[in-house]
Amino acid sequence: MTKAALRLHGTSSEPDFLRHIGFEHIKEKFCKSGRKVYALHGADVLEWGHSNDALTQMLGEVSSEGWGGHYSETTDLIVQLKQSIAFFERAMRGIECSPEDIIPVPGVAGAWNILHYTLLDPGDEMLCIQPAHYFWGPASYLHHYSAKAVGALTNESEAWEPDTEDLRSKISTKTKAIVIVYPNNPTGAVYSNGALRRILDIAGEHDLLVIADEIYGLVSYDGLEVKSVAAKSPETPVVTMYSMSKFFMKPGWRLGFIHMCDPRGKLGEFRRVLETVASTYGYGIKALSTVMLAAGAKAFRGPYDASREFVKRLEARRDFTFKRLNEIEGIRCTKPKASLYAFPRIEAVGKGWDSEEQFLTELLNEEGVVFSPGSLFGPQGAGHFRTLILPEIEVLEEVYSRLERFMEKHS
Repeated sequence: MTKAALRLHGTSSEPDFLRHIGFEHIKEKFCKSGRKVYALHGADVLEWGHSNDALTQMLGEVSSEGWGGHYSETTDLIVQLKQSIAFFERAMRGIECSPEDIIPVPGVAGAWNILHYTLLDPGDEMLCIQPAHYFWGPASYLHHYSAKAVGALTNESEAWEPDTEDLRSKISTKTKAIVIVYPNNPTGAVYSNGALRRILDIAGEHDLLVIADEIYGLVSYDGLEVKSVAAKSPETPVVTMYSMSKFFMKPGWRLGFIHMCDPRGKLGEFRRVLETVASTYGYGIKALSTVMLAAGAKAFRGPYDASREFVKRLEARRDFTFKRLNEIEGIRCTKPKASLYAFPRIEAVGKGWDSEEQFLTELLNEEGVVFSPGSLFGPQGAGHFRTLILPEIEVLEEVYSRLERFMEKHS
């Protein structure tokens, strides 16, 4: 596996829906009329009142201990952090893990930068199970590598279970890796063990790396324990990514890790290049402050009480969201098993509205409610929107009452 040169010749991303429809102007119009806009398109847990005060206090403690004054490579904090992450992976996510398999990174976004730089040459393809946040975020700059993301289908009627035959049919000589966002953003799906094993088998047959974005791995409901994809893979190499932004409720810390799970030692050259890229000037590990390294080394050891309480709060909001959405005529939603989101289908798209973007534009103009367009998450997301389960139930009731009123008006 080789790495491509990064060619920054301008910028390109998925269409900025809010800018396109003049969100700030619409928001100002609502404010002047004394009405509030409800924007359920982001996923910053702090914005909706969720916090981890114990970790906030911990950050102050490590700062007072003088950890803010050194370059990260001049301390033993990286070793301590890797040891703590390995403990966390074993204790919380069911993966046998050595500190040597861990690369600390500035969040999952930073992990994707490092992985893309390591993997991609012009013309390469990343095969991703859709709908998935990968298409909205990480894949938005693949044109810089002259590479692209290819989507494999899921079955919405079967709780968004992957269509593994479609996945197999999308593999080409240009495919570099299979990407799994697990649990899924935006659908909240947790794929069956059978589907995951089939995906791993297909990857093994074609000598492909599996990359699992598992940032929501510990945000699951109904007592469901979501083990890492790597824990299900006795032979196929799996690279997993995780960060502190969701379960730990610390998005601003920008601290995460890459875990290389390579039970048969197949990642020799890839591993060498990945570690080189992650340690280059201004990249990866060297972009992390010593304060964050010290705080992370403590936080990954636990306790995890505040995080578990956070998930309990979300489960009640998930239940309300699922029930309320399915009470609205013309909206249908599969029950999320995990994550911070639900992904309803708008039944009238293609009939009353040409696209979900037209639907969402009219909804914002009339009711002051913002959701994320489903097509941002890959072609299969068309006709859907992503909503949050983070707000308090009183806020969710107001939002879905407005949505219901809008649907009744246009029925």
